Amino acid sequence: MKSFYKIPLFRKFGFLVALSVLTSSTFAALVGTYTIDAKSNASATNYKTFSSLASDLTSGTRADGGTPNGPAVSGAVVVNVVKSSGPYTEQVNFGAITGVSATNTITINGNGETLQFTATTSASSHTLQLNG
Repeated sequence: MKSFYKIPLFRKFGFLVALSVLTSSTFAALVGTYTIDAKSNASATNYKTFSSLASDLTSGTRADGGTPNGPAVSGAVVVNVVKSSGPYTEQVNFGAITGVSATNTITINGNGETLQFTATTSASSHTLQLNG
């Protein structure tokens, strides 16, 4: 004998809403103005290194302890390197960044600061790599 159960419409709707909330993913994306300042605490708007910025843009993770904003961009992004906060000694790799376009640009204002790196192998002889 087959059993059928009636579920009132509001329960069906409530279940579908709950299911869609649980299964949908929302991702943050950078938009607006940020800083790179090794001498200040990492925060949602300040990165301590160029590598943390690159990592947040490409994968939504940060090694400097700040709040991740990414991955991706959803509008124009301006990053100001704080004057007298460097030099920065690191090897930086910017991979493909979702959302970048002719209007959703990323501008890094160096403000005269230095990004430097001494390579130990010819295979990774770059200081700043734009890949993708």
